[in-house]
Amino acid sequence: MTADLILTGGKVVSPDAVIDAAVAIKDGKILSVGALEAMPQARETVDVSGMHVLPGAIDVHVHFRDPGYPQKEDFASGTIAAAFGGVTTVFDMPNTIPTVGTPEALAAKHKMASEKAHIDYGLYAVLGEDSIEHVPALIDTGVIGFKLYMGNTFGKIPSPSTGAMLEAFEVVAQTGKRISLHADAENSKIKTANKP
Repeated sequence: MTADLILTGGKVVSPDAVIDAAVAIKDGKILSVGALEAMPQARETVDVSGMHVLPGAIDVHVHFRDPGYPQKEDFASGTIAAAFGGVTTVFDMPNTIPTVGTPEALAAKHKMASEKAHIDYGLYAVLGEDSIEHVPALIDTGVIGFKLYMGNTFGKIPSPSTGAMLEAFEVVAQTGKRISLHADAENSKIKTANKP
């Protein structure tokens, strides 16, 4: 098998160690890591001596504001900036305009993002009183997880009642998806007393 690219001379960073090794890449994926002599033939070889070779980072919480306010940051500019910082995957939050709370809104955002993104991405859907019923369809449409806002947020998403939050937790728990909770005590319906 021929690799597309071999990186030589770098220091490969793993969870356990930093080692001098070559890295072979095929179709955008790591094919092998090890001694240069053990690497397959490659179309291109790049000497990265003196550099560390790291896996791409995943940013699980970005706000590209696209659609709605792309002048703040859109999928093109946000994913280019991420790539320059070594981030190869982002998960975008749903508090855009329109809010991502239905399978139709999620499908439209997937279409827009796929046309603009320069790296991999995942999309969250909002979890609130109006979207609990859409959980199965949102999963079928490719949601990465759900975001529940307990207080005011960009996009003016209403905070669900305590009962609706409990119902939402129960519904999503059965799916294996995650819920990211935006707990904003200052603006939420749940207040705590100030203690001296």
